[in-house]
Amino acid sequence: MFTVVIPLFNKEKCIHATVASVVQQTYSDFELLVINDGSTDGSLSVLQEYKDARIKIISTKNNGAAAARNLGVSKAIHPYVVLLDADDWWAPTYLEEMAKAITTFPANTVFATGRTHVFAEKEVVYTHSYLPEKGTTDLVNHFQVLSKHLPAINSSNVVVRKDYFIETGGFNEAMQHFEDHECWLRLALKQPIVFVNKPLSYYNKTAQKSSSQRGVSSSDLRTYFETMVVIKEQLSGKEKRYFRKFYQRFVKWSYLKFAPMYTEKERVLLQESMVKLVSTLEVKILEELQKTGIATIYKRAKKLRNGGS
Repeated sequence: MFTVVIPLFNKEKCIHATVASVVQQTYSDFELLVINDGSTDGSLSVLQEYKDARIKIISTKNNGAAAARNLGVSKAIHPYVVLLDADDWWAPTYLEEMAKAITTFPANTVFATGRTHVFAEKEVVYTHSYLPEKGTTDLVNHFQVLSKHLPAINSSNVVVRKDYFIETGGFNEAMQHFEDHECWLRLALKQPIVFVNKPLSYYNKTAQKSSSQRGVSSSDLRTYFETMVVIKEQLSGKEKRYFRKFYQRFVKWSYLKFAPMYTEKERVLLQESMVKLVSTLEVKILEELQKTGIATIYKRAKKLRNGGS
């Protein structure tokens, strides 16, 4: 039923635990495709310790996570594709619960489970009022969730029917950052998410991998903004209002955070996309604010909130 796709680039310290969490699943009808995206460390040696016939390794030059995931999907022999990052892991019943959800909601194409964010000093279970009751499975509106919370989907807790993934375009291979969030917008445009509210996926926040922890190119941010413009024009009613709350907040936050590292020309190009989402006056105010270093204050406050110093 499932093809599990893991994009792998230099994760020799994590990949053993990640793969172990897959091969130890209580549900066994799956293949595991590890897309070795040009790793230069000992990741391949770790993988070769496994003798499980369900594991297949495909090696390519380093093209980025988006291209690696797309390649894995294209090679999938099963109708449902399951994504997992090389430094995250699953509870043993993850695939079993996903199979149950698919049986219960056979007409749907996007599925996700609850997750636990694992920090160095603590673990935080993803939860809020827009999710089904704890321990239950039901439909979730991606845009309603985005209006107030982090997405219900991430790249280690989602199952997508292969044909729907391909139909919606997969991951944008030109992007190195926010390519996952950009993809979720397109996946959720015509389909609600079937959400299993059990914390069966573990998101490793001790690894330096999220866009909030790295620099983001202006071209990636602009591409993400332009996708938002396209999506907002296709939404209506409550969904459009939910999405507006998200993108107006995100555009402002991301500009303050990332703009100081861009050239003036890059900022001007980015602002051309921003004015399609927020007002011209707001863009002018943001441009002045980003010069004050307010993003640095934000990062320090967030670090303290997450247990740092």
